[in-house]
Amino acid sequence: MPRLPGDRASRYNACMTSLKPQPNHAIYLRALRAMSPQARLRKAFELSAFTRALFCVGLARRFPALSRVELDRLMRDRLERCHNRNF
Repeated sequence: MPRLPGDRASRYNACMTSLKPQPNHAIYLRALRAMSPQARLRKAFELSAFTRALFCVGLARRFPALSRVELDRLMRDRLERCHNRNF
């Protein structure tokens, strides 16, 4: 379904593309195309796990008084709040 010119997502993407130059983007795309589908999937899982770990470390630094159980609950609550909010 095509997006309308005033659509929130299209305005967001238009803003994001002009933030900074991306001189290595073509190299990145070539590297992805050279990977097998299995390797791309492995890389996606690796990046997802890395992002989740960074998120957890950031929360632990922001809320150092929380126990591990409380920190896990906070992480799940924060992730649930942003899950499937791609309008």
